[in-house]
Amino acid sequence: VVHFIVSLTGLMVEALGIGFGSSSGISMMSSGTKEILFDSMVVSRSIKTMNYILRLTQQREKEDEVNKLEENYKSGSSLDNKNEPDIIRIITEGKKTLMRLQSRLVLGEVKFAEQFVACDGVEEIKLSEVLQIRCVLNEKHNMGVDINTLGSDSRVLTAVEALVLLSHLARLSERYYGAIRAADIMGDVYLLLHFPVAIVKAKTCNFIGNICRHSAYFYRSLVKSHCEDVNDRGDFKVKNEAHRLDILAGLFECCRDEDPDVRKFACFAVGNAAFHSEFLYPRLKDVIPLLKELLLDNNENEKTRGNAAGALGNLVRKSGELCNDLVNWEIPELLMNIAENDESLQPKRMALFSLGNLCVYKICRDALGDIREGDTQGSFTNRLHTLSQKTADVACQKYIARILSKLSQPEKE
Repeated sequence: VVHFIVSLTGLMVEALGIGFGSSSGISMMSSGTKEILFDSMVVSRSIKTMNYILRLTQQREKEDEVNKLEENYKSGSSLDNKNEPDIIRIITEGKKTLMRLQSRLVLGEVKFAEQFVACDGVEEIKLSEVLQIRCVLNEKHNMGVDINTLGSDSRVLTAVEALVLLSHLARLSERYYGAIRAADIMGDVYLLLHFPVAIVKAKTCNFIGNICRHSAYFYRSLVKSHCEDVNDRGDFKVKNEAHRLDILAGLFECCRDEDPDVRKFACFAVGNAAFHSEFLYPRLKDVIPLLKELLLDNNENEKTRGNAAGALGNLVRKSGELCNDLVNWEIPELLMNIAENDESLQPKRMALFSLGNLCVYKICRDALGDIREGDTQGSFTNRLHTLSQKTADVACQKYIARILSKLSQPEKE
C-alpha cells in the first residue's frame, strides 16, 4: 500500500514538474491547474497521507518481523543500498516525495500556505520526525562512510524541504508563528545548526531569521537551553561544549562557518534577533567581533557583509546598552570607512543606515569625531557631505540625509 501511494505521489510530482529545490513547476502552472489542486485539497490529502505512513510505520514497528528488519538496518545498511529492507526505503522515499510536494505548493501560492497550516501541516512535520536527522550521522559513522555524502541522503533532503517550507511560512506572516511554536520544533532546530551539511545549516539559519522577521515572538526561544536534547538524543556532540547550548550560540558559531551561505544567513538571523527589542542585547554583544571580522574581509560575499553591517546597527536600534561595546570594537569608524571606501554597494548602504542608528548616542558621535560647534576639516559631518557629493546612489543619498537629520537633534546618553 505504501509503495503504491509513494509511486502515485511521485508520478504526480513529476507530472507537475516539481523538482527538488525549485518552485518553478508551480509558478509555471496555469491558474486553472492551481485552482484544481487547491479545490481538490491536494495539500490536505498529502498531509493525511504522511500521517497514514507514520501510523503504518508505528504499527509495523510493533511486529517482530519489522523489528528484525530494523535491527539489520541499524547494523550498517544504507538507504542507498539495494539490500536494505524495502519497507524502510519506501517509507523514507515516501516522506521525501510528500514533503517535496507540500513544500513546492506552499512556496508557489499563499492560499496553499494557508491550507497547509489550517490542516495542521506544521504539526505533521514534527510528528513525522523529518527534522530529526541526527541518526544519519551515526549510520554513516558506523559504516565508515565519508561524511561528505550526507547531503545526498534522502532523509537530509527531506529535512531541507521541510526547512524551506517552514521558513517560507514564517517569512509570509506572523500569523503563522503560533503554529510553528505549537509544533515544538526548536529542539530540532538547535540540533540542525550543528549538522555537518552546509545546506542544512544555511536553511536553518534562514528559518531562524524569518521567525524573528516580524516580531520578538521567538526571542526567548533563542536562549532556551537545549542541553536535554543533546544528552537524551545525543547522537553527536556540539563542536565546542563550552558554548551555551542554545540557538543563539549556534548562530554565533555559524557566523564563522566555512560555508559562505551559512555565514550569510547567520548574519541575517542575528540582525533580526536584534531588531524588535533589546531583550537579547546582553548576549548579542558577543557577536560584535564576529560581525566586524566579516565586514573587514573584502573577499566575503557582498550580501553577507551587508547583513553584518545591518546587524551592527540593529544592536543600538532599541537602546544604547551596547554603545560602549561597539565603540570599544571601533565599529562606528569601521562603518564610516565602509561607507566611504568600499567597492560593494550593499555594504555601503547598510553601513550608512547603521550609522544613522549609532549617531543618536553621544558616545558614538564622539567616536566619530562630530564637532557640533566649529566643524573642522575631516569631521564626521564634513565626511558625510563629501560622500554625498561623490555618490550617485539614491539609497546612499537618502541614508546620508537621515544621518544629518539625526545629528541636528539632541543626542542621547
